[in-house]
Amino acid sequence: MNPRENMYVTEMVESTLNSMEDRNFVHDYSENRDGVDVLLSTRKTVEKLLRRLREEFLGKETKSFKLVGETHDKRRIYKSTFSYRILPLGSGTLLRINSELCTVNNYGRGKLTVSTEAGTKQVFSTSDVFELYKRGRLEVVSQESSFVPDADSSRYA
Repeated sequence: MNPRENMYVTEMVESTLNSMEDRNFVHDYSENRDGVDVLLSTRKTVEKLLRRLREEFLGKETKSFKLVGETHDKRRIYKSTFSYRILPLGSGTLLRINSELCTVNNYGRGKLTVSTEAGTKQVFSTSDVFELYKRGRLEVVSQESSFVPDADSSRYA
Protein backbone atom coordinates (compact mmCIF):
# COMPACT_ATOMS: atom_id res chain seq x y z
CA MET A 1 0.00 0.00 0.00
CA ASN A 2 1.12 3.52 -0.61
CA PRO A 3 1.31 5.93 2.39
CA ARG A 4 -2.09 7.51 1.63
CA GLU A 5 -3.81 4.11 1.52
CA ASN A 6 -1.99 3.01 4.66
CA MET A 7 -3.13 6.14 6.52
CA TYR A 8 -6.74 5.73 5.31
CA VAL A 9 -6.97 2.11 6.47
CA THR A 10 -5.25 2.91 9.80
CA GLU A 11 -7.72 5.76 10.45
CA MET A 12 -10.63 3.46 9.57
CA VAL A 13 -9.34 0.84 12.03
CA GLU A 14 -8.88 3.49 14.71
CA SER A 15 -12.39 4.92 14.24
CA THR A 16 -13.87 1.41 14.41
CA LEU A 17 -11.98 0.68 17.63
CA ASN A 18 -13.05 4.01 19.14
CA SER A 19 -16.71 3.31 18.32
CA MET A 20 -16.66 0.02 20.26
CA GLU A 21 -18.64 0.15 23.48
CA ASP A 22 -16.44 -2.59 24.94
CA ARG A 23 -13.24 -0.71 25.83
CA ASN A 24 -11.58 -3.90 27.08
CA PHE A 25 -9.16 -4.44 24.20
CA VAL A 26 -5.48 -4.00 23.59
CA HIS A 27 -4.33 -2.99 20.15
CA ASP A 28 -0.98 -2.39 18.57
CA TYR A 29 -0.11 -1.23 15.06
CA SER A 30 2.90 -2.29 13.06
CA GLU A 31 3.52 -1.43 9.45
CA ASN A 32 5.03 -3.91 7.03
CA ARG A 33 5.63 -3.89 3.30
CA ASP A 34 2.13 -5.23 2.57
CA GLY A 35 0.13 -2.92 4.83
CA VAL A 36 -0.76 -2.67 8.48
CA ASP A 37 -0.81 -5.37 11.17
CA VAL A 38 -3.20 -4.75 14.07
CA LEU A 39 -2.99 -6.76 17.30
CA LEU A 40 -6.35 -7.06 19.08
CA SER A 41 -7.32 -8.94 22.23
CA THR A 42 -11.00 -9.76 21.68
CA ARG A 43 -12.69 -11.69 18.90
CA LYS A 44 -15.67 -9.30 19.06
CA THR A 45 -13.40 -6.42 18.09
CA VAL A 46 -11.85 -8.41 15.24
CA GLU A 47 -15.27 -9.36 13.85
CA LYS A 48 -16.49 -5.75 13.90
CA LEU A 49 -13.33 -4.57 12.17
CA LEU A 50 -13.57 -7.31 9.50
CA ARG A 51 -17.23 -6.43 8.91
CA ARG A 52 -16.25 -2.79 8.30
CA LEU A 53 -13.43 -3.79 5.93
CA ARG A 54 -15.81 -6.05 3.96
CA GLU A 55 -18.26 -3.14 3.57
CA GLU A 56 -15.58 -0.74 2.31
CA PHE A 57 -13.26 -2.91 0.22
CA LEU A 58 -13.31 -5.99 -1.94
CA GLY A 59 -10.70 -8.37 -0.61
CA LYS A 60 -9.57 -11.85 0.30
CA GLU A 61 -9.94 -13.00 3.89
CA THR A 62 -7.96 -15.82 5.48
CA LYS A 63 -8.01 -17.24 9.00
CA SER A 64 -5.47 -19.44 10.77
CA PHE A 65 -5.12 -20.79 14.28
CA LYS A 66 -2.01 -21.89 16.17
CA LEU A 67 -1.82 -23.76 19.47
CA VAL A 68 0.23 -21.63 21.89
CA GLY A 69 -0.32 -23.40 25.22
CA GLU A 70 -2.58 -25.07 27.74
CA THR A 71 -4.14 -23.94 30.99
CA HIS A 72 -3.74 -25.90 34.22
CA ASP A 73 -7.09 -27.62 33.57
CA LYS A 74 -5.92 -28.82 30.12
CA ARG A 75 -7.86 -26.27 28.05
CA ARG A 76 -5.99 -25.39 24.89
CA ILE A 77 -5.10 -21.78 24.11
CA TYR A 78 -4.93 -20.74 20.46
CA LYS A 79 -3.59 -17.67 18.74
CA SER A 80 -5.93 -16.65 15.91
CA THR A 81 -4.69 -14.74 12.89
CA PHE A 82 -7.06 -13.01 10.49
CA SER A 83 -5.79 -11.51 7.28
CA TYR A 84 -7.74 -9.21 4.96
CA ARG A 85 -5.92 -8.47 1.70
CA ILE A 86 -7.57 -5.55 -0.09
CA LEU A 87 -7.92 -5.91 -3.85
CA PRO A 88 -6.78 -2.57 -5.36
CA LEU A 89 -9.13 -1.83 -8.25
CA GLY A 90 -8.33 1.77 -9.10
CA SER A 91 -8.54 3.08 -12.64
CA GLY A 92 -5.36 2.27 -14.59
CA THR A 93 -4.49 -0.82 -12.57
CA LEU A 94 -2.99 -3.61 -14.66
CA LEU A 95 -4.56 -7.02 -13.97
CA ARG A 96 -3.95 -10.53 -15.23
CA ILE A 97 -7.30 -12.29 -15.62
CA ASN A 98 -7.06 -15.94 -16.69
CA SER A 99 -3.51 -15.30 -18.03
CA GLU A 100 -4.64 -12.30 -20.12
CA LEU A 101 -3.44 -8.77 -19.33
CA CYS A 102 -6.20 -6.21 -18.76
CA THR A 103 -6.34 -2.57 -17.70
CA VAL A 104 -9.03 -1.33 -15.32
CA ASN A 105 -11.10 1.41 -16.93
CA ASN A 106 -13.69 1.92 -14.24
CA TYR A 107 -14.70 0.37 -10.93
CA GLY A 108 -17.92 1.32 -9.20
CA ARG A 109 -21.59 0.52 -8.71
CA GLY A 110 -20.76 -3.16 -8.33
CA LYS A 111 -19.11 -3.48 -11.75
CA LEU A 112 -15.54 -3.59 -13.02
CA THR A 113 -14.86 -2.54 -16.61
CA VAL A 114 -11.55 -3.63 -18.13
CA SER A 115 -9.84 -3.34 -21.52
CA THR A 116 -8.00 -6.41 -22.78
CA GLU A 117 -4.80 -6.53 -24.82
CA ALA A 118 -6.89 -7.28 -27.91
CA GLY A 119 -8.75 -3.99 -27.42
CA THR A 120 -12.06 -5.47 -26.29
CA LYS A 121 -13.91 -4.32 -23.19
CA GLN A 122 -15.25 -6.68 -20.57
CA VAL A 123 -17.56 -5.99 -17.64
CA PHE A 124 -17.42 -8.09 -14.48
CA SER A 125 -19.70 -7.95 -11.46
CA THR A 126 -18.10 -7.50 -8.04
CA SER A 127 -18.95 -11.09 -7.11
CA ASP A 128 -17.31 -12.40 -10.31
CA VAL A 129 -14.15 -10.38 -9.60
CA PHE A 130 -14.04 -11.67 -6.04
CA GLU A 131 -14.43 -15.29 -7.16
CA LEU A 132 -11.67 -14.91 -9.76
CA TYR A 133 -9.38 -13.38 -7.14
CA LYS A 134 -10.21 -16.02 -4.54
CA ARG A 135 -9.48 -18.84 -6.98
CA GLY A 136 -6.17 -17.28 -8.08
CA ARG A 137 -7.33 -16.44 -11.61
CA LEU A 138 -7.09 -12.66 -11.08
CA GLU A 139 -3.77 -11.08 -10.14
CA VAL A 140 -2.80 -7.43 -9.70
CA VAL A 141 0.29 -6.85 -11.85
CA SER A 142 0.73 -3.11 -11.37
CA GLN A 143 -1.25 -0.58 -9.36
CA GLU A 144 -1.27 2.80 -11.07
CA SER A 145 -3.81 4.52 -8.87
CA SER A 146 -5.04 4.41 -5.30
CA PHE A 147 -7.94 2.29 -4.08
CA VAL A 148 -8.66 4.96 -1.45
CA PRO A 149 -11.44 7.37 -2.50
CA ASP A 150 -10.78 11.03 -3.13
CA ALA A 151 -12.29 13.56 -0.76
CA ASP A 152 -15.00 14.45 -3.31
CA SER A 153 -16.06 10.81 -3.83
CA SER A 154 -19.71 10.29 -2.98
CA ARG A 155 -19.31 6.53 -2.47
CA TYR A 156 -17.59 6.99 0.88
CA ALA A 157 -19.23 10.20 2.03
